[in-house]
Amino acid sequence: MNHRQQEVLRLLLQVRQPVPAARLAAAMEISERSIRSYIHEIDPEGTFIQSTSRGFVLAGRGKARALLQEGAFMPETHEERAFWIIRRVLLDGEEPELLEVCDLLAVSASTLRQDLVKMNRAHQADGLRFGLRKGCITCTGDEESVRKVISRLLRQQAPGEYIHLDFLRTVFAARIVDRTAAVWTRLLEQWQADANELRFVNLVSHTVLIVCRRQKDRSAWPQTEKGRQLAGLLQKEFGISLSVSDARDLDEMALQATGCQQVSPEIHAWCESVTQYLEDRYFVKISRSSFLPLFEAHAQQLLYRMKSHAQIPNPMTPNIRAASPLIFEMAVEAAVSFSETFGCTLDENETAFFALHIGTQLAWQQEQPKILAVCPAWHGLKQQFLDRLQAQFGHQALIEEHTPQDVPETGLIVSAMELPGRHALVVSPFLNPQDLDRIARALHPAAGNSLIQGLLSLTAPDLFSTGNVQNAATLIEQMAERLVDHGYAKEDLACLVLEREQFASTAYGGFAIPHPQKPAALVSAAAVHIDPAGMDWNGQRVYAVFLLCPRADDTRLFHTVYEPLIRLLQDESCLRSLTRCSDYRQFCAWVSSLESL
Repeated sequence: MNHRQQEVLRLLLQVRQPVPAARLAAAMEISERSIRSYIHEIDPEGTFIQSTSRGFVLAGRGKARALLQEGAFMPETHEERAFWIIRRVLLDGEEPELLEVCDLLAVSASTLRQDLVKMNRAHQADGLRFGLRKGCITCTGDEESVRKVISRLLRQQAPGEYIHLDFLRTVFAARIVDRTAAVWTRLLEQWQADANELRFVNLVSHTVLIVCRRQKDRSAWPQTEKGRQLAGLLQKEFGISLSVSDARDLDEMALQATGCQQVSPEIHAWCESVTQYLEDRYFVKISRSSFLPLFEAHAQQLLYRMKSHAQIPNPMTPNIRAASPLIFEMAVEAAVSFSETFGCTLDENETAFFALHIGTQLAWQQEQPKILAVCPAWHGLKQQFLDRLQAQFGHQALIEEHTPQDVPETGLIVSAMELPGRHALVVSPFLNPQDLDRIARALHPAAGNSLIQGLLSLTAPDLFSTGNVQNAATLIEQMAERLVDHGYAKEDLACLVLEREQFASTAYGGFAIPHPQKPAALVSAAAVHIDPAGMDWNGQRVYAVFLLCPRADDTRLFHTVYEPLIRLLQDESCLRSLTRCSDYRQFCAWVSSLESL
């Protein structure tokens, strides 16, 4: 199927009642004749797309979904086929016939059998086993095992760059992103409003879309004072005029940034409902406090745009869809629910906005330490306890509410009561200043412990070396070769690391931390090289090199090892003590000494 045919199916999937050809044509900005032509090409016999007096309606929604999956994503590698099988078997609950899958994916039966063997090897520790029963692909394992696998897929597909401005710079002109970010930085300081990175990038991305539309024939203006301040700065920076929809969006964003936005009860109820559905369906935990305010604000603006027939083109759609197919599936489910609840049709661009919200939230959650809050529900005391934690630490940690019986194993437990058998930070339910100080101090040492544990688990005697090397490229090739030879990485590791180095040097003054442009590890690992005399690294003098090689699903590595290591080695005395290590035993002793810093 071509792109237009896929779009027709998506629009029909979003509603359960007949849709007139004129409405489909308006949504896609093409003629009714083209709509009828596309539908005939998709289903010439009319077996699952029925034509009625009121329009076209899907009689076979499962068939439509299958066609979309096959047309939009044709797996070619083992990893892509494995994802396709996992989605069909674990998420959709199907047991597809082996020969049918061979036809759909254009591969031989022996290739698929080899894929199943590799999948069993990869998921052996998860307790899942894929096999064949009566010619159909099956999977055995408990729900906890399924949760582990789906969670790993989501971690892989929620890349951290979604919550950084660098991602926006790859899609839009960097100067527009930077100038828009400067506008928001100035206004947030002026309004004395707090915005964590997740909220800040959300505000910048929505504003950049308005700037890039550059309306010239409209003269609308926001209604609120803060909205007018935002519009004035954007007009000064970019010389744009605003449509009615743009003006309303700026009003809503200004209110959202200052915590003054009000959403309708219907939008609030829908956002709560769809968030719970996504949690149950995809085995994820979504923080309501960080996700819902942004998601509700977007849904409120979206509903207004739909009523005004003002849909927005989204240049990020191809990037999001290609990089995060499972998150895009979650967004499709949300879009279908929105369409059925509010009686409007969302196109692929609007669906991608949902995917951006979901993906950024999941990526942001992966980066944050967790505070597991436990407090009895006495006369509203629990909510006061949670609100105080959120206000004090919400910008640097994920706050989760728990009962004494369901506290997870990982995270900082902050409890207003004793928890026998658990290591908890017991505080007053009123959280006095001393309690807040103890929580702050407990949050930050965790980063140092993670760095120590990370370095010791990533390195090995065979990956440690010393001595003088001619240049950066030669050393990268030698370190990558060791990682490949000992089974830690794929053979193209050196090429990927050198490719990353071409974009920008990974030297930070005295040390370098090269890494591949995209994941190339079979097992997360790090090679270490010490050169006491120093070597030239693209114009900088470098004495220590850490070649980090993370697995695709090891998304926390850059935040538990990479960033803390950079901050640590910027201390000259710490770097000097590292360069005195002449063997791996001394290196391990140096790592262990970091706990005292």
